[in-house]
Amino acid sequence: VENKELMSSGSRGAGIGVKLLIGAGALAYGVKEATYTVEGGQRAIIFNRIGGMQMDTVLSEGLHFRIPWFQYPIIYDIRARPRKISSLTGSKDLQMVNLTLRVLSRPLASNLPLLYQRLGQDYDERVLPSIVNEVLKSVVAKFNASQLITQRAQVPFLTTACCTNVCVFCCRLVVSYVVLYVSVIFVYFAVILSLLSFCVLLVIVTIFLS
Repeated sequence: VENKELMSSGSRGAGIGVKLLIGAGALAYGVKEATYTVEGGQRAIIFNRIGGMQMDTVLSEGLHFRIPWFQYPIIYDIRARPRKISSLTGSKDLQMVNLTLRVLSRPLASNLPLLYQRLGQDYDERVLPSIVNEVLKSVVAKFNASQLITQRAQVPFLTTACCTNVCVFCCRLVVSYVVLYVSVIFVYFAVILSLLSFCVLLVIVTIFLS
């Protein structure tokens, strides 16, 4: 009888231990699913399965809670990120110019919900190349080949100013408030063919005159 009681009490103890273990595991899983961390330089917005995007909620760094399955955090990196964009375009006298820009872009934290609704998380891939290429075309088209050489120092300044103004203007009015900083890091003026043609012409004229 005593052995049976010991066995029954032992089985009850084992059952309680298993239940406690399962309960602890479920609790740990629930805590893991109900919490998330926003790191430094990041912001989070919340998408709700029932109400959709919470337009007035932007969460800063730290530990945050959510309702599992119903709420999903979408995390953005709000630090300025560099991106190189190259463009081949024509000058005023139809010479080709190759420019490489270093574009620093970051989303405006207070408008992240609107940014996500309009462009998603790959906003820079969808916005920057088209804007930069259009700006470069308009800027380079103001100079001819000789001006691109003699006034070379003016081209980066003009390109930077126009690109910054146009990008900020377009992004604020059209593509959801992305703040941009643009600098020209490489400018290659492809006027080799023109110079070569000029040299050939000079040689021909010299031979003819001699």
